[in-house]
Amino acid sequence: MKPRKKISLIGMLLLLFMHTSCAENDKVILLNALDKNDLDSVEKIFSTIDEDSLNKLTTETPSSVGDFSYKLNKDESGIVITAYNGNGGLVIIPSEIEGYPVKRIDTLAFKENNDIISVIIPFSVESMGIGCFYECDNLTSVFIPSSVTTIGERAFFDCDSLSVLKIMSGVKTIGEQSFAQCNSLTKVILPEPLEKISKAAFGGCQNLLEIHLADTIEVIDTGAFVRYKNLQTANIPQNIRDIGVGCFKDCVELCNLEIPEEIKKQRLLIIIHLLFKNVRNYQLQLESI
Repeated sequence: MKPRKKISLIGMLLLLFMHTSCAENDKVILLNALDKNDLDSVEKIFSTIDEDSLNKLTTETPSSVGDFSYKLNKDESGIVITAYNGNGGLVIIPSEIEGYPVKRIDTLAFKENNDIISVIIPFSVESMGIGCFYECDNLTSVFIPSSVTTIGERAFFDCDSLSVLKIMSGVKTIGEQSFAQCNSLTKVILPEPLEKISKAAFGGCQNLLEIHLADTIEVIDTGAFVRYKNLQTANIPQNIRDIGVGCFKDCVELCNLEIPEEIKKQRLLIIIHLLFKNVRNYQLQLESI
């Protein structure tokens, strides 16, 4: 019996080492890609992160707890990150601090921090406050987990270098101007169960080429995608019920627009016209309606 116990203990230690090594390897690969400013590779790495690998990264290889200022939330059930004091680069927010889950990134927590390059948010975080990454000029990539239900107003406003945005399924509301003036974004995928895109949420993203909207979206506020000078591909969600005037205003190059059959059947030409005010090519998409 004793030898079996030894083997079992060794096996457990090996498994633990392997799990830790995997997380370390993922972090090293990501750091190498960031060092080379290889954002295509960063995007591929982000696309492979699932709940399990995210938990390993944020529990086994997070940034030092000492890099953050934090407090208990009102009901003392979790931690709120209030500020970042570290050296920047890759920031992996820990999923737990002092035995409490990290539940929120507070208002203006990372505001105008030009040292951070990439941020991975743990599965424990549920909400992101107003302007939490406001004007972080050198932030190139962000991973937002499925646990986050709300992205606050101006959360990433004027993050001019942000080009890799990974949002897992889970977010329901994107706040006003959350990603406005993020001029390095070229492609955005907004997954289910997203329900609302607030006013000017992605306003003025000059270099966005394509945007894919989940069919669960019910509300798109006024000017949500205003002034996308280079936008070519977009779609109207299947379940849309409230859509603001001019939400695609001045997207002058939009030429590949997917319109659900139900909207075509209802012949909502006037509404669509208002949505795409000053869009030179939108008439091409309406010929079959």
